[in-house]
Amino acid sequence: MAALVVTSGHASHGSNPNFKEEIQHATVEDLKRTATLVVADETADSGVYDSALEEKIPRFEMNEIRLGRTLGRGGFCTVTEIEKVKIAGGETNTSRFRLKKSRSSLDSSDKGGDDMEWKSVASESRKDLENQSEPFSRTQLAFLSRKKSRKKGGYFALKQVTLEMASLNKVNYLKGLVDLSTEAKLLAALDHENIIRLCGVSMEGFSDFIIIERLQETLSGRLKKWMKTDRQCKGVTGVFTGSKMKKVALDRERISTAYSIATGIDYLHSRNVIFRDLKPDNVGFDGHGITKIFDFGLAKELKESRRTDDGLYQMTSFTGAVRYMAPEVGLGMPYNLSVDVYSWSMILWFILALEPPYGFYTEDMIIDRVFKRGSRPAVFESWSHELGNLMKCSWDSTISKRPGFSEICNVLRSEMSIKGKSGTRS
Repeated sequence: MAALVVTSGHASHGSNPNFKEEIQHATVEDLKRTATLVVADETADSGVYDSALEEKIPRFEMNEIRLGRTLGRGGFCTVTEIEKVKIAGGETNTSRFRLKKSRSSLDSSDKGGDDMEWKSVASESRKDLENQSEPFSRTQLAFLSRKKSRKKGGYFALKQVTLEMASLNKVNYLKGLVDLSTEAKLLAALDHENIIRLCGVSMEGFSDFIIIERLQETLSGRLKKWMKTDRQCKGVTGVFTGSKMKKVALDRERISTAYSIATGIDYLHSRNVIFRDLKPDNVGFDGHGITKIFDFGLAKELKESRRTDDGLYQMTSFTGAVRYMAPEVGLGMPYNLSVDVYSWSMILWFILALEPPYGFYTEDMIIDRVFKRGSRPAVFESWSHELGNLMKCSWDSTISKRPGFSEICNVLRSEMSIKGKSGTRS
């Protein structure tokens, strides 16, 4: 089967006039091989992707993984809870299980010990999972997969292209394979507290499935909780339920979340990676409340070959969620890293206003009023002057006027410091 020219936004047959016919007769294995070729071409001569780091990610067979309930479905992929990973030799106890902050290992051949020692090690695994900087070994991941909380579930989730798509829409199935493989290769090269961690991949390759850390909640879900808390603080009963202290804590949590998102994207931008799909549904929280950016299917490394004379890049238009999409992306113009700044500003507005930006606007209204005519949400007087100015600059129609995330983080650090001292500013 001929290799396809595929991006996140479209697939085309290039010089192959028989593309449509060939893809209809292609097997799943044909499509996986094609996806591998496409991704290899896309990531060639990269300053980000690192084959040495990819080799460190442990590989698993699907029959070693016991899946639980479905956690979510996206455009191409399904994310499922991992209940347990069972590997050969992984059922024995161990007499020397030591997870260190970095460069730790577990030799599954070390046998002996007793149940009390195993339980003692298991009780410490949550902290070790956070701190270990090196990728887990197969045995470590299998061990940690058993440390399951009744309330929070397991540590890991499996992400794969929705299998039904292989028979329903092979073009979209191929796009999904390319996106998943690209995401896996990118995550293997990234290491930041606020970016979801790649923990394992399929023995068959990156396009088959990936194992990621499981998140407990999305920002979309957290925003609903904040709305409820905010209403309670403002209600009649708020006076009797410590509403002032709740409001102070709520404000701090919201600004801290906006800051964590900004630091994660700042790290991506330092690697010359553009995210392109920043929205509340792609931000989550792990079992310890740490903010995580996830779903890197649309993230791309900026390449000089796509750079225009004015420092922008020719990339796919209308990419991401329209409510958070920068005007230049929606209008099919060249763009750069600052599109993520615009998207972040809309999330910040949502976090502060506790309502979606352009709440009642349809997609056509956003294109006309926001993209073309420059309409923006209202900045409320109750918000600090610094936050108001930060938002206005971040969503400016002129790309060059938008701040970078380093500057954004500086403003938010100052804001958090003020809130920490007085708890009075919004």
